[in-house]
Amino acid sequence: MKQATFAKKQHKAISFPSVLRGSNFDTNYDQASITQALEALKEEELTPRLLIDCSHGNSQKNHFLQADVFRSSIEKVANGNIFGMMLESHLKEGKQSLQENLTYGVSITDSCIGWEETEKLLLWADDVLSPTSISSVQR
Repeated sequence: MKQATFAKKQHKAISFPSVLRGSNFDTNYDQASITQALEALKEEELTPRLLIDCSHGNSQKNHFLQADVFRSSIEKVANGNIFGMMLESHLKEGKQSLQENLTYGVSITDSCIGWEETEKLLLWADDVLSPTSISSVQR
């Protein structure tokens, strides 16, 4: 019992965000999943900070769906529910198998969005999260 209490206090002091990645069967970036995760963290006396993984299970490992997850998550940031997001991004979109003739700038691990898409999403997020935009969302 003492060990668990110590670990909880230690984790609380460090204050890492919990990551919502989704799974092979379902996503968890919707408001109901976020609310459930925040409540679970509070119940365990952990800091209620969430990071949304826009890749992996939340995009069903389809890099074309990451933008939808990102946009939905940014809207929740503006409402004060989310600490941050993670994108799988590389120089060029897609994924390739490890082979002799690799294409420069394409991931060999996970399916990624390319730099152009990443730049568009980040510029859009900057516009949405500007102080003027946030105050209009909170009204």
